[in-house]
Amino acid sequence: MRKTQTLWIAVKTWRGTPDEVKGFRNRAEAEKQEQAWREVINPDYDATAVIPLVLED
Repeated sequence: MRKTQTLWIAVKTWRGTPDEVKGFRNRAEAEKQEQAWREVINPDYDATAVIPLVLED
């Protein structure tokens, strides 16, 4: 049976271009980073997201 591990990736897009990517071991920390970015971005032009990255052995 394959083992899987999920990493959580926070992505910040600045004016349509990926600007910063950070990886976290748990979703809560990734969402915390996303919230910090949302406080400083312009929502009309910029975006953030948290997505899972599933690693398989």
